[in-house]
Amino acid sequence: MHTHILIALISIACVGCSVTSTSDTQEGIQNSVHTEVLDGILHEIETVVTNSNVFSNYTEVSNTTDNNTWDNPLLHNNIAANLRQVQSEVPGILEIFATDGLGNNIGQTNITTDLFQADEQWWQDTYANGKGKSWYGELQFDDSVGANCIPLYVPVYDESGQLVVIIKALIHATALEHHIWRHIHEADTI
Repeated sequence: MHTHILIALISIACVGCSVTSTSDTQEGIQNSVHTEVLDGILHEIETVVTNSNVFSNYTEVSNTTDNNTWDNPLLHNNIAANLRQVQSEVPGILEIFATDGLGNNIGQTNITTDLFQADEQWWQDTYANGKGKSWYGELQFDDSVGANCIPLYVPVYDESGQLVVIIKALIHATALEHHIWRHIHEADTI
């Protein structure tokens, strides 16, 4: 079964491109595996958040919190507790926080650089004019966690289907490697 998955990954990686060398093929396979693993992690986050129902009846609140101290209530509210649950169930997440539909932080696991995110391009792309879009960014060094990581962005909807919350999670680059190796190993055993 693993052979079939690997062949499928190779096929997907090579569709629409001409393979000029072994390294091009390997890079294509790696990109396909990275995409599949990151999509899986996004799905894990979406599943944990959906199952917790913490945002199902969420209403926007004004945020006047001082973000620079560990007694910040955004680190200790019910939303932060649920975000820590996501963090414990998806290995490698260094930081995860949620904003309301206006871009104000409403819960977080770490002190963030600021409390307003709607002025950030990632937030606007995830908000997508109220429709929402799950996606992930490029590998980058993040000052708030002091590590190389990949940002993951997840919109959350209420029971009526309206986007009410946006989640940003940072997964450590080394943890992503672990997820990839686990993914490859699981495929080997199928």
